[in-house]
Formats: sequence, C-alpha cells, structure tokens
Amino acid sequence: MSDNGNALRAAAVKAERFADQAKRVTVIARTMSTHLRGMADELNATIGGDANNFSNRGISLLNEVGQHEEYMARATEQMARIAASLAERLRMSARREDDASAAR
Repeated sequence: MSDNGNALRAAAVKAERFADQAKRVTVIARTMSTHLRGMADELNATIGGDANNFSNRGISLLNEVGQHEEYMARATEQMARIAASLAERLRMSARREDDASAAR
C-alpha cells in the first residue's frame, strides 16, 4: 500500500461518514416536515371555520416551515449520494495508486 493510496482511503472513509451523517439529517428533516404539516392540519381542523387572520397566518407558517424542511431533506439526500459516490471514486483511485506503486 502506497502513502497516496492510504491518503485516498482515509478521504474515502471521511466521505462515507459525511454520507451517513447527511442521511441522518435527511431523516430528521423529513420527520420535522411531517410533524409541522401535521400540526398545521390539526390546528386547521380544530379551528375550522372560526379561524381569524392570526390563526390562518400560524397555519400558513407551519406549512411553510414544513415545506422548507422538505427542501432541506432533499438537499441533504443529494449530498449523501454525492458523498457516497465520492467515497467509491476515492477507493478506486486508491486501488489504482496501489497498483501503480506496486508496478514501480
């Protein structure tokens, strides 16, 4: 194993850790989105036709924040895929580097 190969493998491990963390953040963001939207639905059902402007704004804000959480979930999901792909490419580069080092 070459020094460059070892460095590439270490970078791959870090990329995999980042991917795992991004997956966890994705789950949290999706859960938050679901809860916030559920709260908005519950508030809307409780208030019904008696809603005033303040209540309507609260429901709207809950839905809006829920939508932003969903956007965050999508973004972190994409980051996780990119990091996993990067980790695989780094591992392939490490193998090529080791092969080249062994051939020298």
